[in-house]
Parts: sequence; structure tokens; C-alpha cells
Amino acid sequence: MSRYFILSILVLFLFCHCDCMNGEWGFIDKNGNVVVDFRYDEVKSYSGGVAVVYKDGKAGLVDYNGKEILKPAFSDIYDFVGKYGYFVIRKEVDGRIDESYGFLENSGKVVVEPVYGYVKFIYSDIAAVRNKNGSKYFLLKIGENKKITDEIFDDINNFSEDRAAFKSNEKYGVVDVSGRIIVEPKYNDIRDYKDGYAIARTNKKDGVLDKEGNVLLDFIYDEIVGIEKDYITFKSDVKYGIMNIRDKSVFIEPKYNMLSVVKDSFAVFCNGSCTKCDEQICSIDSRFTDFGREIYIGDEVGYVSLKGEITVFNDINIASVFSQKRAVVCNWKDRYSSASCYLIDENLKRVGSDNYEVIKDFYNERAVVCNDCRYGYGDFYFIDLSGSRINNEPFIQAKNFSEGLAAVVRDQPGLTDWNFIDTNGRIVIDDEYNIAFSFKEGRAAVCKGLCERLGGGH
Repeated sequence: MSRYFILSILVLFLFCHCDCMNGEWGFIDKNGNVVVDFRYDEVKSYSGGVAVVYKDGKAGLVDYNGKEILKPAFSDIYDFVGKYGYFVIRKEVDGRIDESYGFLENSGKVVVEPVYGYVKFIYSDIAAVRNKNGSKYFLLKIGENKKITDEIFDDINNFSEDRAAFKSNEKYGVVDVSGRIIVEPKYNDIRDYKDGYAIARTNKKDGVLDKEGNVLLDFIYDEIVGIEKDYITFKSDVKYGIMNIRDKSVFIEPKYNMLSVVKDSFAVFCNGSCTKCDEQICSIDSRFTDFGREIYIGDEVGYVSLKGEITVFNDINIASVFSQKRAVVCNWKDRYSSASCYLIDENLKRVGSDNYEVIKDFYNERAVVCNDCRYGYGDFYFIDLSGSRINNEPFIQAKNFSEGLAAVVRDQPGLTDWNFIDTNGRIVIDDEYNIAFSFKEGRAAVCKGLCERLGGGH
């Protein structure tokens, strides 16, 4: 039986026999100072200079200095986007739950009373909302509480590059932040804009639109996987290739069973039996969702450069896309065995000498790696971009770096308390917390006592 499993049972037993049966949440700054006292049942991380806090099932707000600027009174408050956030009041009416939505400033002031039936998102000072008993979305200028479109959207995505794809009468179009309809609803699908382009679909074929809705690439592709800068990965006759959008030149012919978008001048390819696995979904093994980046698993995997140069690694059947000029490659036999992974650089050369079961993405130029990873525990290290470890002794749990600090649990008998380290691996906040989340806007949500593991602090 794993020592980490035994340790987790022991800790649970100890907690169940202490006086701290109810955990309390608060916030600390980067020096470990408590800026929000441990008195809340649940919290969310800071956004827009404020944090949502919960007490007795109600939501309120604290400011950056920890002052309670809005006492917990609403059913829920959602993360702020810049200056604005939205809240909901739920009541039972005639045996059903009635919801009313309104808007707040990050000063705690209610700027729009709870008169709307639903809020889907906020983008800057614009929100997508539905009226009470309404079935259609419209865009609202929050500060003025003014409609900038009619109620015409069956559904609408959040804005990307000041453009949003919407659905109307089973077709998709595009609207901008002023409420102007750029693309009339005539396509079967439109994806979010990226690098000035959007992938659209009609008559079972994909094409590409520019930011004004003009067709840049005709609808002749079986599939367009994605866009990265001026490059698209496309499917033609069951194979994948890459082309330049601007001059429409195909410089990697469609001959791969799977092919990623271009990242750091490389695309990952896969031939034979192939599976694409990313952090949202992985049909092979759930442990690979820890990678934090898109990976490909197959009989033959490798990289093709923008020059068309092909590199295949011997004894490698997993390859990730590049991120910060680093990629992960692994040898993995089956779901009953552990993967053996290492980093490669932009020259496709090995980085570092150690192998790991999991190598996560880099944050603050540091990546979490682990071996013997089970039940959320393991032997965790942090490595830098050269592959060197920054901690000599392993942690039994670790979170990604954020704002120069990372939450970790040291391997000490009977303890599963969280501390924080800096990018050199030094413990800089050694107060012991039962749950700790990553820093955001200079504050970290932490909990003491028997804490609810589904707290909103992440």
C-alpha cells in the first residue's frame, strides 16, 4: 500500500479528533501576513482587486486590504472582470427557485438592481444577459444599464479580440463590442477569434474569416484543427497538413494521421494508431491530464518544423506541443505502467538528465514534475528551463508557481500542511495551512481547520 495513502488516512483520523472541526478561510499576502482573517466558510481568489467571501451560505466582498466592503447577503457573487461583477439572489416562489441577477462595482456598490433572469458573462463593461422569463440573450452596457443589441441571440460566446460568435435560428454569426453584427447568422459553426482569424464551418467544410467577416480561406477543408499566428493545420482526405493563411501556400503536405497547430516553430505529428489528449479530455489515462498541455499518443510521434524537417524519436510514443520553447516526450507501455518523460528544447535536444512520470507546464520558468504520483500525492520536484531541480528533497504535494510563489507540502511524518516556496526552492511562508491556493493579485486563499475541499479559493 502506498505510503501516501496511509498518510492521508492518518491525517484524516487526526483531524477528526481535534477541536478544529470547522475550517475557516482567509487570505495572506506574499510575506505571509494575514490580510483577511480566518472567519469565512469559503472564499474565491481575488479578481479586480476584490474577493468574494461566504458566510452562512451568503456571499459578500472584501477589498484588497481585507476590509469587508459588502457584508455576505447575496446568494452568490461571480468573479469580477475589471471593474464589474454580477450577483444573484435566489428565492423559492411557488415551489421553484427564482433567480434574479444584478451588477456590482468593485467598490461594493450595486450599479444594476437584480432585474435580469440570467447573466452569461462580462467582458470589460459589457454583459450578455437574458430578461426575466426571456429566452434570448442581448448585450448590455453595464454602467448605463443600456441595451446595445436587441434580444436576438439564442446563445453567445464570450468575446475574443472584441468579437463574439453567436447563435440565432440554428445558425452562427459574429457581433462586435459595439453591438454591430459583423457576420450575419449563416454558418453552421464559428469558433472564437485568435490572432485575427476565426474558423467557420458550412456544408460540412471549414474555412477562415477575418475580423470583418470576410472569407480568407474558402470552405473546402474537411477540418481546420486550429490557428496559430498565420498558420493553420487542416485536414484533407483524412490526412493533416499545414498552410500559411496569408499566401495560401501549403508547406507541409497532408500526410499525417494527426497534426497539432504550430507552436514555437514546430507541430507535433502522429502516425499509426493515434490519440490526442489535452487537459480537458483524455481517453487514454487520466494521469496525463496533469500535463497541462496538449499531447499526442501513438505508434509513431515526432515533430515537423516550419522548414518541413521531420524528427522522430526512438522508443517515444508520447509527444507534447511546445510551450516556452520546451516540449515533453515520453515512453509509455500501457495504462498499468508509468510513463518515463523528459524535456526537449527548441533544437529538439534533451534538456536535463532525469526522467519523470509527469512534467507539467512552466509557470514563472518553473515546472512541477513528479514520480510515484498517486491519489494526489507523490514525489514532487520543481525544475527550471535547464531541467535542473530547484528543491533537493521532494515535496509530497505541489501546485504550480504563480506570481513567484508555489504552495507545497513537505514530507514530514503526520503532516499534510501547506507552505509556500520561492523560485529558488526556499520555504518563505512556513505557516501551516490545511489548504492553500495559488497567489493571484498578490493574495492567496488559505484555510485552517477541517476545511471543505470544494472551497472556492482556487
